[in-house]
Amino acid sequence: MNTRATPSGITVVCLIGTSRCGSTVLQAALAQFRDVAALGEIKRLRQLADAHAVCGCGEPIERCPIWRDEVAGFLPQHGSRFRMAVNALAAAVGAPLLGTEARAAQSLGRTLKDIARKIPSRVFVDSSKDPDQLLLYMTLPDVVVIPVHVVRDPRGVVQSAGRRTGIAPGAMAKHWRRLNGATLALRRIAPRLPWHAITYEDFYRDPAGACRAILRDAGHDGAMREQTAAQHTLGGSPGFSFAGTDSIHVEDAWRQTMPPDMQAAILRESGWPARHFGYRLQG
Repeated sequence: MNTRATPSGITVVCLIGTSRCGSTVLQAALAQFRDVAALGEIKRLRQLADAHAVCGCGEPIERCPIWRDEVAGFLPQHGSRFRMAVNALAAAVGAPLLGTEARAAQSLGRTLKDIARKIPSRVFVDSSKDPDQLLLYMTLPDVVVIPVHVVRDPRGVVQSAGRRTGIAPGAMAKHWRRLNGATLALRRIAPRLPWHAITYEDFYRDPAGACRAILRDAGHDGAMREQTAAQHTLGGSPGFSFAGTDSIHVEDAWRQTMPPDMQAAILRESGWPARHFGYRLQG
């Protein structure tokens, strides 16, 4: 497991968080920097290709020159919470992952090497958002991984997810608690990694500064692109467009529209991780 960027290795910024946490805009902001390539939700490559989804370049994934040759041999992982716990302990001490995840890690490593030949870049961004994805990176000897825990107020996540998918508030709040709780536990298990924790609410105040802080651990000089470049991103928010770091603003309409009793119920269901990040009822 590497914890520092080296010229010969592949450096990956691995974003971890719930859906609607702001990972898409963070990834887009990072891609505004020179020699940074946003790859999107790599974990879902096969799933997205089977659904005939479109790459960020505008081509269907099965016809994209970057991804089309990677789909057939890509092995996704489908682990349970128990398997994740076992694999987390294994990765932390340098032991092999369980069989399915070990094969998925090898597949991910091959895919990354192929992508790096097609898109020479100093840093790649994986926005799969799943802690399991980080475990795969931790076992790849030629990969330097920089984990970024992206957190948004659970009330904002619940409102945004409900508006997009119709998921029930209680179910989304429970998912928020489980994923962020698991990520906080993983941070304790693997403290040597160059962890970053970014809240959605703080990120919008200084997007460029937050990105530079992450990229500094990749040995990046912090220089931004002179002009935007096409990105071959997988998944993400449908219809998302990025106008630049100067245009980023926080979406917090829930503060005015969500009844206090509903806010309180969401915070209760979100549990101790919500308290850890300081999310509480105001007034």
